[in-house]
Amino acid sequence: MGSAFRRRISPCAAAAGRILLSAQRRGAETVLAVRDSGDGMDEETLRHAFDKGYKRDGGHGLGLNLCREIAEDHGGRIWIERNDPDRGITVFLALPDTDGEMPV
Repeated sequence: MGSAFRRRISPCAAAAGRILLSAQRRGAETVLAVRDSGDGMDEETLRHAFDKGYKRDGGHGLGLNLCREIAEDHGGRIWIERNDPDRGITVFLALPDTDGEMPV
C-alpha cells in the first residue's frame, strides 16, 4: 500500500513543486488552503476546473468536481486562485463552523 501511494503522489509532487497546506478561521468558517509552486493553470482551465469530465493533463476529470460536490453538500465552497507572480495555484476549501452539527 505504501509503495502504491508513493508511486501516485511522487509524480504529482514533482509537477507541483513545493506544496504548502494551511488552515485558518475566517468569521464563521474554516478555510483550508493547498498552495503549490508548479506550472499553474491557464484561464480556460481555471474556468472549467470544476466541470465534470474536464481534463487538462490526463486524469478522468472527476477529482475537482467531486471536491466541489462534497464541499457544497457540507454547506461549504471551493475555489482556485493563481499565485502571484503567476507561479502555481492555491485551492481553497471553506467550510462553515457547525458546532458539531452536520448540515442536512
